[in-house]
Amino acid sequence: MGLFIAGLSSGLASPALAGAVSIGVNPERQTQVNTIINAGTSGGIILSVPVLFFVPGGWRVACAIFALLALASLLPVWRYLPRAGRAGETTPGWRSLMHKPGMIRLSAIALVSGIASAAWWSFGPELLQRHTSLEDAATNILWLVSGGAGVAAVFTGSLAKRIGMRGVYRGSQIFMAGSLIALAFSKGFAWWLVPVVAMSGAGYVILSGVLLVQGARVAEPSPAAGVSVAFLMLAVGQIIGSVLFGQLYGFVGAAWALLAFSALSLAMVMVSPAPRN
Repeated sequence: MGLFIAGLSSGLASPALAGAVSIGVNPERQTQVNTIINAGTSGGIILSVPVLFFVPGGWRVACAIFALLALASLLPVWRYLPRAGRAGETTPGWRSLMHKPGMIRLSAIALVSGIASAAWWSFGPELLQRHTSLEDAATNILWLVSGGAGVAAVFTGSLAKRIGMRGVYRGSQIFMAGSLIALAFSKGFAWWLVPVVAMSGAGYVILSGVLLVQGARVAEPSPAAGVSVAFLMLAVGQIIGSVLFGQLYGFVGAAWALLAFSALSLAMVMVSPAPRN
């Protein structure tokens, strides 16, 4: 139940924050602010390591610390977030929302991307220990590197100004695909595994940020609804991907399963959620 509530909380918070950004932040800064918010997860992963290692009490005290941080965030939320949307704004129904130009395309990309991401995010430690044959200590360090690398997503907005949001999107998909291909052929620890797992973490967080920002754009003037769709389809894709990858892993082995899932990300490189940007 605790894990379910923890996962549910981000799904509830992200659309609300996207809606607040659309109201309270200048349009030219909205992409940057939304991607910084999305990258906050990686900051939490980095913070969790010293909390677990240096604070007495183990995971129970760590959970209590993060619960207190969540409660503390209520104060600025209560003070600074808008209490209502724009004047005259209405929340569209699901049917009208899905008929907005680009929403079906975005939903399909988010679904397939979620499926592809499940190979690493659902089976990463298993792959490192059983397929790559790493010890627990090396696995834990690499998992931390992967999660922490998502902090790179704070630069998504600045990078998008230089190469466009479509370029950022394609780069994130290539990062995800490349890391899975490298893992498919890896055996034992090597220094290049560090950038490989970093690519996995950064690629997914940047990708999810791009999709959430595009969802907000497509759903205007109701950005929170668009973020909800993108978030939902990513989550559904990860559920489907976990089942599919587990079956492939059992039937054909880790290497072929990783190559198959990397092909999904490579295919998505050709289909942009923001074709005009």
